[in-house]
Amino acid sequence: MMPREFSCCSINLFCQGEGGVGTYLPAKRRPKRSVSDALREAEEDHFLDCPQAPFLQRAAAFFLDCIFLFLIWSATRRLSIAMESVISHWLQPLRYALTCVFFWHYGIWTLPRFGGSPGKLLLGLRVVNVLSGQRLGLREALLRELIGKVLSFCTLGFGFFLPLLRQDMRALHDLISASTVKKIRGGP
Repeated sequence: MMPREFSCCSINLFCQGEGGVGTYLPAKRRPKRSVSDALREAEEDHFLDCPQAPFLQRAAAFFLDCIFLFLIWSATRRLSIAMESVISHWLQPLRYALTCVFFWHYGIWTLPRFGGSPGKLLLGLRVVNVLSGQRLGLREALLRELIGKVLSFCTLGFGFFLPLLRQDMRALHDLISASTVKKIRGGP
């Protein structure tokens, strides 16, 4: 891992320049850095140092997400049945569209925004880029959730159980999107 720059008061004292990493730059030549950039960089370094999430915790997060999704789906289904006489059948496509938007926000949008689904977040897990420790971007989240998980499912579920066989505990959808699931808090 490359050594990080030392920063104080959101100003870099050492920068990579002509002399390489750790070269001192006078105050006038130092690039300005915001506090949010320094905090994001510290978070990324922290995520790289965190251990891989165990398979059972990943499975528990999946089941928590299934429970949340079932409860929300069940409540909206009961509401739509109760309002069926008020809402005509031509509004049914709107209900399906709203359901798709909800699942989009729950499963895909939460990865780049928060670093994981609500189930993962509750258990102290984060999905990050395996090389940089950054949260996944929207492209990587789409690749992981839509293509990677579909391929994991198409292999008769073998792709989901791959962490049991691999030293780095990455599933098929993690390998496809260059991501990993880290345990950021909790017990050993």
